[in-house]
Amino acid sequence: MRSLRAQRRTSNHKFRKPEILVGNIGYVDLRESATAADGGSTAAAAMQFLGNTDALIFDLRENGGGRDLVCFLMSYLFDEPTHVHTARHCDHDEQTRTCGYVPGRRFPPRCTGHGQGE
Repeated sequence: MRSLRAQRRTSNHKFRKPEILVGNIGYVDLRESATAADGGSTAAAAMQFLGNTDALIFDLRENGGGRDLVCFLMSYLFDEPTHVHTARHCDHDEQTRTCGYVPGRRFPPRCTGHGQGE
């Protein structure tokens, strides 16, 4: 029987469908969230493939949850490390931040000019 890590690797870490939709919209169908250590290179490849799209859709409808890979993917949406979650424990709080570095292009929010007379 293959290990869980080997199964995830051969299933592309559950990245089912990175594609570019009509209108230059990036789409990622992610069925499970592995650890960033295991699935990070697959996630980076998907994000680099979608690097010149104008918007992104992360389809998590079939995703049962997971680990720090989601935080790694979120790092593509912020141009600097950003606090995204605080877990409260009995004796301390554990904060999660996005990564300072990601391979490839980030997708920071674009200024629409709203409220600036445009």
